[in-house]
Amino acid sequence: MGLELPLDRLQRWMQGAILHEGAVEDALAAPEVVAELPPERIGDVLLPSKTLKPAERLDIYHAMYPLRMYDTLAADYPGLEHFVGEDGFRELLRDYTRVHPSRSYTLNRLGDHLPDFVKTARVRRPDFCHELARLELAISHVFDAEETPRLTEAQIAAVPPEAWARAVLRPGGVVGYHTAPLRIEEVLLFLRERYGLYIDRLPPGDGFGTPSIQDRAALRENVVAFTARLREIGFYRDLSDAYVTQTVTPRYVIDMHGTMSGGEG
Repeated sequence: MGLELPLDRLQRWMQGAILHEGAVEDALAAPEVVAELPPERIGDVLLPSKTLKPAERLDIYHAMYPLRMYDTLAADYPGLEHFVGEDGFRELLRDYTRVHPSRSYTLNRLGDHLPDFVKTARVRRPDFCHELARLELAISHVFDAEETPRLTEAQIAAVPPEAWARAVLRPGGVVGYHTAPLRIEEVLLFLRERYGLYIDRLPPGDGFGTPSIQDRAALRENVVAFTARLREIGFYRDLSDAYVTQTVTPRYVIDMHGTMSGGEG
């Protein structure tokens, strides 16, 4: 007769086995896993398949979990992965997830602490890696943010006149301003001048010298990742290879006649 294992114990056993580092045999023999289910009773809760024993079936998930975390964080931090290299990134994530394991049903928040962690990690140029990771985390947060309602005409009219000097708007039109697409280079310049965010180049000073070949490659990857995220959320258009068609569009449009509409994309 099969073992009647309560659901909470079954969940703790499987989580402990999957998260344990090393071979699955070592995981099944770990004290915290054995406390929930002795290894010789695994067949009571996990059936064999035609080709795999119960422990071998469990090993699929045991081996897949760190790979899934790697893929998730590599998608959120492509520039950092490129800069430190695949092996360095794998080592960084192994150390990081020991300190900051996943605590949520979603992996979207797994990398939230990586920018601070990398400051003291064993990586080349940790200060640069910290700034790069901060940028990539901000892009990730924008990508995952909830949709917000568009501004009404009354809300726009309530904006103090001095605030418009800080807005990305073009002069002209019946209301005195309008939105317009920006080339990606204009967006990068805006981010540097307004917020001090350097995506396509190293910041002046701060201990940075002439960028190396590896630095330049990482910065190019930054721009590729940045535009890819903008494309995913509907801001970036590249209708052809023509330079003038590669633009960033506003989510909310104010045309020359003062008419507002939802952003393109």
